[in-house]
Amino acid sequence: MNSKTTSSKLHNAAKDIWQQYHSHPFIQNITDGTLEQNKFAAYLVQDYLYLYEYMKVYALGIAKADNEETMRLFSDSIYFMLNSEMNIHRKYMQQFGISNEQALKTSMSVNNRSYTSYMLHCAYQYGVKEILAAILSCAWSYSEIAAQIVKNNPKAKEHKLFGKWVSDYSSDDYAANNQDLINFFDKLTAKSTPQEYERYEEIFLRCSEYELDFWNYAWEVGNKKSNQESLWKIMRKNKKSEDDATASDSNNSKPAIKEAAKTATTEPKPIVKEEVIAEPKKVATDEMVEKISAQDNVEIVEDKPQKSEENKPQEAKKQSARPAIKETNAAENNQEDDNYQGTTPKSMISNARQRAMEASSKSATNSDNSRPMSDARRRAMEAANRAATETPEKNAVPMSEARKRALEQASKAAAKDDDKK
Repeated sequence: MNSKTTSSKLHNAAKDIWQQYHSHPFIQNITDGTLEQNKFAAYLVQDYLYLYEYMKVYALGIAKADNEETMRLFSDSIYFMLNSEMNIHRKYMQQFGISNEQALKTSMSVNNRSYTSYMLHCAYQYGVKEILAAILSCAWSYSEIAAQIVKNNPKAKEHKLFGKWVSDYSSDDYAANNQDLINFFDKLTAKSTPQEYERYEEIFLRCSEYELDFWNYAWEVGNKKSNQESLWKIMRKNKKSEDDATASDSNNSKPAIKEAAKTATTEPKPIVKEEVIAEPKKVATDEMVEKISAQDNVEIVEDKPQKSEENKPQEAKKQSARPAIKETNAAENNQEDDNYQGTTPKSMISNARQRAMEASSKSATNSDNSRPMSDARRRAMEAANRAATETPEKNAVPMSEARKRALEQASKAAAKDDDKK
């Protein structure tokens, strides 16, 4: 390592901090294979969340790049992390039964959030050189930590749990990718001023301290009495909770499914349409008009269309006529109402029926005076028969059976009187 390069100066400035990485109990336990699995799981999930924020710092390097070479450097590093480094974490999480969704739902530790926020702050506030100073403390230190583990214990790469982690971070590909970043950083900062170097060093040392705090968190997360459940146990608990929730939703849906099936197999009830019966209009009936006429001798004035000229003489006679037929009995009236299917105003009585009533009235009057009126009675009977068969006028109501019988009885009575005389 050239001691005159910016990277070598930074490495030398941080050597005391980096030495603590190598002697850290978390790293030592990985080296000898005695690290508790729950601590390793807690570290992996936090580091997985860290890498998402870490790549954003690289992305800002692309945004602030002013040439293709710089863009390619940062984009190649992002590709490597997405398709290589993060795959290490995914495989381990799969082995531990931790899904990608569960990991992403985990809250970042305070140290993790502070660390990534600081790097993003530097990336937004400064340029490509400062971005490289921030990201190198992580990438470079991991390469050295893994290389030192293999140096201290060559069989560490063969460990059934930690071997993959040690092998990937100590690989030549990972070391070469870091070396590209270091060389590019030295190239850009070769002519930096002392003030610029101080800024690089401040960023590099601050991030190195954050790295040490990250290892401390990974070690202590399973040791805190206030946190008896490590992340490993928490993730297992979350997985069980999701399974229980799924089973609960399935059980809750069963009654609804049974009810739906029961409803589907039950014969549907017929839909009964409620009949709305309109209140009948109160109109004057033939019965009402005839009663009033018979009792009070009141003249009936009909509200009906203008009559033809041939009916005018008969209309004059009707003004002095009295009804000849009275109500037969209450039963006949009730039957008449049923047969009519409603009520009939006086103004709707047909001319034919009116003429029949007048003729019958005259016949009844002549019969009372004991004068032979056979011709008159015959005319009454003929008029009654015509009224029964005559086609009703427009708006006229057909004669009821009760009224027909009344007219027939009146005619028969008149005929009997004639026979006697």
